[in-house]
Amino acid sequence: MSFTREFCTFTREFLHFTREFGAFTREFGSFTREFGVLLENSGHLLAGTYFPPQKKKEAP
Repeated sequence: MSFTREFCTFTREFLHFTREFGAFTREFGSFTREFGVLLENSGHLLAGTYFPPQKKKEAP
């Protein structure tokens, strides 16, 4: 009986850890994407080929 209880506790903790690790991985992926965009824009700035997004002109 004790083994089963310990195993269930371990499984519950492991699933909680997996959920938390998944959330961390998503956040890290988001950060990595943003950092990549920043590096790309910096490279364009250094090369003089960066053109900021233009605001669309409204039709009169």
